Amino acid sequence: MKLTHLALAAALAGVSFGAQAGPNWNYVEAGFVRLNSDSLDGDGFGMRGSVAVAESWHLFARFDNGSGDVGRNSFDFNSFSVGAGYNFGINDSTDFVARLAYERAEVEVFRSSGSADGYSVFAGVRSQLSDNFTLGAGVAFFDGDEDSSTALQLEAQYAFTPSIAVSLAIEGDDDGQTFFIGPRLNF
Repeated sequence: MKLTHLALAAALAGVSFGAQAGPNWNYVEAGFVRLNSDSLDGDGFGMRGSVAVAESWHLFARFDNGSGDVGRNSFDFNSFSVGAGYNFGINDSTDFVARLAYERAEVEVFRSSGSADGYSVFAGVRSQLSDNFTLGAGVAFFDGDEDSSTALQLEAQYAFTPSIAVSLAIEGDDDGQTFFIGPRLNF
């Protein structure tokens, strides 16, 4: 997997499961991250969050950290993104979402390290299918130092209460997939 693809992790949108219609863009989540690719396989920890700054605008951030093995050597990876998103309702339960983010990834393999910077653009939809279940899908394009890629992103959240949910996200491109699962706190 190319270094710049590590920087393109699932940027997720928050979902409100209370009485109000539409998504809640105020959330924080943390959990397990799994990286599967042609050249790197690793596990780690990820954090994601979002805060609404206006009715249709939100700011978001993501951080992933982990390690794995490549051949006889181990590797460490760190990636983060920070950006802004615009969301508007298509109907009472479905939003169109567009996001722009700065991305950075760092990988260290046996005393050798590399990093990549770039930008990503995301477009997709999120639909609250019931009070407890939400699905989302979209396409992200990443343009970096020496590389570009296009990835499909899928996500689901199941709410136990209006404030507590579990989140699952899968992102895939030509080089591999990234998986995220963890608890979410809506506020």
